[in-house]
Amino acid sequence: MRFPCFTIFLLFVGWFTYQRLRIERKEKATQEAFWKKEEEANSVQRKDLSDLAYITIPISQLPIHLLPEDEILKSCVEGVLALEGQKIVNFTGLSNTELKLQYGAANLYQLTAYDQNFTVLVRLFQKWASRLYELSYPEEAAALLTLAVQWGSDIKASYVLLAKIYEENGQLSNIPWLRERAASLNSLMKEPILNALSQY
Repeated sequence: MRFPCFTIFLLFVGWFTYQRLRIERKEKATQEAFWKKEEEANSVQRKDLSDLAYITIPISQLPIHLLPEDEILKSCVEGVLALEGQKIVNFTGLSNTELKLQYGAANLYQLTAYDQNFTVLVRLFQKWASRLYELSYPEEAAALLTLAVQWGSDIKASYVLLAKIYEENGQLSNIPWLRERAASLNSLMKEPILNALSQY
């Protein structure tokens, strides 16, 4: 009985070694492809950024004067006003390498700042809308969330709260639009958002 067991053991060792080598080759190929792409990205010359999809905050349309005594709302308004006039672009889903390939390595610092401004903006809108909803201002909350979704926010809570407001206001006809916006996201959050919206 020892020989069959030994044969099985050798087969297992051979299979394990083959799998390990296969994984190592795959990882090596992936790393080589990454560094080749990174080297190519670093050689791309600076490109004009004037045609980027810059986001303009419609300050006059926002409920910035609503309940100014509320500290949460106040901090959200102050945060949004601080972003007014700054350059904001949604680069969700794009890596630094991809940004350099598209716009040039020398622009990476600026592009990263623009994207960071976007992240801050949509997070502020989510916090602001959530607080307004808590304080029984669903229409104002929906207006903020609609803007965030139009800009391409991938914050799941924004989609869920907006869908909830639609449902509560008998506006279920707006849910398909919300799903379409979620389906167009270039983000890892696309599927979780779509799954969350499937209940509506």
